[in-house]
Amino acid sequence: MFNVIYADDKGNIFYLFAGNIPVRAEGNWQFWHGMVNGSDSKYIWHKTLPYTALPKLLNPATGFIQNANDPPWTCTYRPVLQPERFPGYLSPQGMALRPQRAVNMIKNDSLVTPSGLAAYKLNTGMEAADRFLPDLLAAVNRFPDTMAIKAVAVLRSWDRATNLDSRGAVLFTRWFDKITPEMFLRQWTPNHVGDVYRFRLGVFDLPANGGTMLRNPEASIGETSCHSWSEKYCGRHGCRGRKLKKMQKRSTDSDQYSLIKLNSIVWFFSRH
Repeated sequence: MFNVIYADDKGNIFYLFAGNIPVRAEGNWQFWHGMVNGSDSKYIWHKTLPYTALPKLLNPATGFIQNANDPPWTCTYRPVLQPERFPGYLSPQGMALRPQRAVNMIKNDSLVTPSGLAAYKLNTGMEAADRFLPDLLAAVNRFPDTMAIKAVAVLRSWDRATNLDSRGAVLFTRWFDKITPEMFLRQWTPNHVGDVYRFRLGVFDLPANGGTMLRNPEASIGETSCHSWSEKYCGRHGCRGRKLKKMQKRSTDSDQYSLIKLNSIVWFFSRH
């Protein structure tokens, strides 16, 4: 598949999710990206989807189109293309940090100049750092550790960019890579648009796929509202004014929050 974006000097913009996509009799994206019985002829396809059946947009009211190898559903903010109107095997749902970075940069820019577009293209900022770094630093302050304090000294002076000389980027990435999907209390699904999915461990309550940090864990219960993408990303759509659903706090054997124990990372980092 190919994401095709078009623009001209008359102000037209166009997006096409192109490619020779088979017409399949059954199965969704997850099914066709798993192990399929190759000896069963019912899975053999004989034609591809016609152009008319492909996701596409001409001059969407959102005012801009972006794509960073993400599914077609998030080529605009807010989303216009609806996945339920297309075959379930066509593309997955979800939005990684890279396309979110693109949207975050451009969504409030009503007039993108050529130089501005080049700056967006070459931007080396790390979206994950904008989301997690302040809370990581606060966590180390709360539970100081000799090696973690050394790591924080590097991270505090880091500009959250990933340039050739960005020592903080190496350190932060090694920490962030330790986070796994299993650590999230509730996984994001497209059926719960508007909820904020958070990573909770001990006293920490971090935004998993959007919203703001809740420094008081109890603030996540009841009437607290999440923020829209105008401040931080929130799920697939953004959800100003929606209420956070009451969630159980996850118990833990220690408040020391193992993810910020950066000893082994600092050991690695100090030798590079």
